[in-house]
Amino acid sequence: MAAKKKTPATNIEARLAALRADFESLQGDLKGLAGDVSVVASERATLAMRSAEENAETLRVQVRQQPITSLLIAGGIGAFLGAIFLRR
Repeated sequence: MAAKKKTPATNIEARLAALRADFESLQGDLKGLAGDVSVVASERATLAMRSAEENAETLRVQVRQQPITSLLIAGGIGAFLGAIFLRR
């Protein structure tokens, strides 16, 4: 009995079907990755906001304890930045 030989068209169709399956699998993986990245980014943003709030509260306490020093520091920083940005 002779073995059934695949035609080139059948071979191409099989490869296209495999490629479609791989592409669909890749799309699913990308959707899952996008969801995971979104969750991680949201968690990091929440942690950053908490840290910023704590730092802002610490700064408020320092300004209330030493208002004159805080004004002098802010003025010095403003003068320094003004000198840098106005320089041509």
